[in-house]
Amino acid sequence: MTRTRNPIQLILDWDGTLTKKDTLHLVAAIGYEHNRDKNLTPWDDIVQAYISDYSQHKAFYTSSTESRKTVTEESEWLASLKDVERSSIERVKAAGIFKDVTKEDVISASRSAVRDGKLQLRPGWRKLLAISEASQQQSSAAASLSIISVNWSATFIRACLQTALSNPSASDAKFMDSIPVFANELPLEEIQRTPYICTSADKLARFEEVRGEDSCTTFYVGDSATDFDCLVAADVGICIRDDPMGSGQKELKETLERLDFDVLRLSPEAFTESQGGIGVVGGDRERRDRRKIWWVAGLDEVSKFVGNC
Repeated sequence: MTRTRNPIQLILDWDGTLTKKDTLHLVAAIGYEHNRDKNLTPWDDIVQAYISDYSQHKAFYTSSTESRKTVTEESEWLASLKDVERSSIERVKAAGIFKDVTKEDVISASRSAVRDGKLQLRPGWRKLLAISEASQQQSSAAASLSIISVNWSATFIRACLQTALSNPSASDAKFMDSIPVFANELPLEEIQRTPYICTSADKLARFEEVRGEDSCTTFYVGDSATDFDCLVAADVGICIRDDPMGSGQKELKETLERLDFDVLRLSPEAFTESQGGIGVVGGDRERRDRRKIWWVAGLDEVSKFVGNC
């Protein structure tokens, strides 16, 4: 196999990708704990209201799931969920769940979630950081690793990773601080003043901002529908699949099958087949075949694969 010699840029989703499970309920718990003396709307009610909005939107959308056969049609559907997501945020804001929650509250709760085992990162995550740090040092790239998430708190994400490092070296700590984390932020009122990342299209917009030049091989790793556009746009798109698969993983799998993607176990052929041979046979992005996505059972596979690049 001819391996790429290009600089590597790794872009990762957070919930269900870097972490074993979704963490939004842990972020919500910060607000409920801080305002435990108030009669707040139960979280289950917030979730059920979201599901109701989603189901209604889906029922009246211009095309059914089965009729969508192209990437463009699927991307348009995913982007159309913006109003559903915004309505959910407005519902949470109106309920006052995060009223008076501070950045310090978020950091403290993040540390506790990691130390108490409520939040678990996937095996292989630290090796990915080490590989990315080495790649950044060798290529003098501005950022060899980035995180893009629809999570409500970038502070939560960064604090969880910093806590999980556990006694990092000075260079590890410096690299961690340099990692761009594109997510939303508490208090939720900030969303009115900053771009709200809540759909696949929003994540793609951030992806296009941070992806490298043509000389850089860009990997994107995700696990659910909000990762669809980034997976397709990446030089090498990789999806996480547990056994058994979670609901988001199943939805993404069904979407890729419906759109006639080849979804293959990550292998050395990702260099010679994915995106028309990125970093091996050359060619611009417009000419590359975009019908292959790769899957892995965990981040340890990704770290081993990228480490051999």
